[in-house]
Amino acid sequence: MSEPRGGYAGRTLRVDLDRAYLTVEPTPDADTWLGPRGWNALVGWSEVGPGVGPFDPGNRIVFSVGPLVGTGAPTASRTVVSTIAPRGYPTPMWATATMGGYFGAELKFAGYDSIIVQGRADGPCYLLIEDDHVSLEDAGELWGTGALRTQQALKTRHSRDHQIAAVGPAGENRVRFAAIIHRLNNAIGNGGFGGVMGAKNFKAIAVRGTGGVRIAEPKTFLDTVRAMTDLIARGLLAPGRPRPGPIWRACSHGCPSRCFTSVHTAADRYNTGAKWNMGTCNDRRMARSVGRRRRISYEGTSVTGQKLFVPGVSGFGDVGLDLANLAQDMGISTWAFQTWGQYLGALQHLGIDTVRAWEMSLQRGSPASMISTRSALAIWQSSSSLPAAADTAGTGTAALWKDTPAPTGSTLPCSTPCPPATSPPALTVSSSSTISTAIRRCPCLPRRCRRG
Repeated sequence: MSEPRGGYAGRTLRVDLDRAYLTVEPTPDADTWLGPRGWNALVGWSEVGPGVGPFDPGNRIVFSVGPLVGTGAPTASRTVVSTIAPRGYPTPMWATATMGGYFGAELKFAGYDSIIVQGRADGPCYLLIEDDHVSLEDAGELWGTGALRTQQALKTRHSRDHQIAAVGPAGENRVRFAAIIHRLNNAIGNGGFGGVMGAKNFKAIAVRGTGGVRIAEPKTFLDTVRAMTDLIARGLLAPGRPRPGPIWRACSHGCPSRCFTSVHTAADRYNTGAKWNMGTCNDRRMARSVGRRRRISYEGTSVTGQKLFVPGVSGFGDVGLDLANLAQDMGISTWAFQTWGQYLGALQHLGIDTVRAWEMSLQRGSPASMISTRSALAIWQSSSSLPAAADTAGTGTAALWKDTPAPTGSTLPCSTPCPPATSPPALTVSSSSTISTAIRRCPCLPRRCRRG
């Protein structure tokens, strides 16, 4: 694209981590390739050879934005990300996911439609974009840091106006459902894209743009935006109108509605640095009162006649918001936890309590049960840099063990296989109990709140 038109910037930034080399090239023609999904697929088709795995240097991860991103058009804020996804079934495959927030708009303001990342850096690094000034910076001090803490550190280092997408320890350790986290609760939450960044020693992207988006007829465009915003405000659930209760904030650039996103204060029990939680449907259900059940999430019959049932679950009280922030900081989206909760709940209903010879206690439990879910999933995926589970609300930690009595205050080595040359983490049992693989169920979303 020789001349930017139709809302596009006309430039694509290529990041070669093998050579620590950055180049700018023309964005593929949008009329031919239909915008971000199309030109992302073009990269996968033409540059990723047969047999390349998600964690191989030959894999690409591409971040792209469409023509309306950055214009203020309602709901036009998505960043389209594509790569070979480690979570692909039955084998890893090229996949695409999207993320809201302000990252995409800032990328467009900096003058880029797309970022193509290839290769593997010699050491941890992050990409810094400030309009035409682009560089790869050392991220050694940030490696092992949570995604929320990483954003805070980079904003302190550069400016509060920089928009950042980062991975946490889950991504660094190639967890197959690790997310890329932006702000408090925007994420590329499916597919394991965070693990792809981690395998490339690529910690984050920080972008700041001071430009804008070219619009052929600004007045006509803005009049249309105002008309659409007015229609949305008068629509389902009257989004955009004031109402009492928690603070409602749009989670993405150009979004005029409060939809299901509210802002709540958080106690920061797990030292993520987040004093607020931007609650989606899922986060707020995690903060329901302990023991308060929801309706059945799903009930039906499969094509083979098997009865299918996913039970409703209770919340975790005040600690739920901090647990949601903890998940995001580790680089595991709360939406992934919702999926695990449904899966484990369905297993319990089917009478299955063993997976790959690991016994699972699926009893309803205390807020500490959610911490053990984080420990179980992270340690299971060899994320050995995570801290041990913390004692919560006087209930003690639910640990990741086979059923064995343990005295109060004992510390035992983790029985889950860890990567070579890595010392297994230790979890402390703070109350005399039976130690079990206490994987608990997390809250699920009603069908009207599900997101793609």
